Amino acid sequence: MKTDIRNKADIQSLVDTFHRRLRQDPEFDLLFEQFAQKNETEHLEAMTAFWESALFQAGVYKANTLDIHLDIHFQYRLKAAHFNHWLVVFQETLEDLFDGPNARQALEKAISMASVIKMKIDHLDGLRQALNN
Repeated sequence: MKTDIRNKADIQSLVDTFHRRLRQDPEFDLLFEQFAQKNETEHLEAMTAFWESALFQAGVYKANTLDIHLDIHFQYRLKAAHFNHWLVVFQETLEDLFDGPNARQALEKAISMASVIKMKIDHLDGLRQALNN
C-alpha cells in the first residue's frame, strides 16, 4: 500500500525517481545535458529543497524558480508541450510512489507552477515580439 509524502526522504525519492524518468526522455535529457548537468547533484538538492519548502513550509529553498526557467527558455525555447509532458511524467511518478493529501497537494502545486511559468514566458515572448516589430 502506498503512503503519503511524509518527510524529506520521501521527497528525495520523488525527486530522484522523477529526475531519472526525465533523463530517459530524449527531449528532457537534452535540457538536462545543457543546463542541470553542470552540477546534477546540486540540481537534485535544489529540487528536494523546493518540494520540502512547498509541501512542509521548510523554508529551505531560496532560489527564484521563475528566473531559472526563464534562463532555460531564453536559451532553449520551452514550449507548451514541454510543460505538458513534464506534468504527465510528474503525475505518473507521484501516483506510482505516493497516495494521500500531500501527494495531491504536490500535484496541485506542480500544475500551478507550470501554468504560471508558462504564462510568464508567453507574456515575455509577446512583449519581445512587440518590441521587435
